[in-house]
Amino acid sequence: MRYQRLLGAWRLLSHTRRDEKGKISHPLGRRPLGYLIYSPKGFMSVCMMSRNRFQLRTPDFKNASSHQKARAAETYMSYAGKYELRKDKVIHHVEVSLIPSWVGRKFPRKIGWIEDRLSLCSPPFLLNGKKHTTHVLWERVE
Repeated sequence: MRYQRLLGAWRLLSHTRRDEKGKISHPLGRRPLGYLIYSPKGFMSVCMMSRNRFQLRTPDFKNASSHQKARAAETYMSYAGKYELRKDKVIHHVEVSLIPSWVGRKFPRKIGWIEDRLSLCSPPFLLNGKKHTTHVLWERVE
């Protein structure tokens, strides 16, 4: 895989989760928003959210209720850190994240190309006792 092809900014087209029986779900809705950036110096950042996110009743996040904060967090995902390439995989080394338990973890993603679009697929993981994979499709931002 050519390293240069991955570099730059990418806009989210779709984010799906598939269970072991092939059932597809859309954790961030059918038309999520997001960006993924790979720098030439080996850093990456990803942010994704539902298009119609829950709106807080106050512009000050610290003064929102715990319930409101939890609802807002359910429709948003982000992390950043370094990355490395290995054959047909990119490995994200999470250094900062909305989800504290992700910090320090490595997220391998299988790289695929559909014309000029970037496809990233997670290895199987357990969720509610079932194996799932995540499939994310990106288009380059010019």
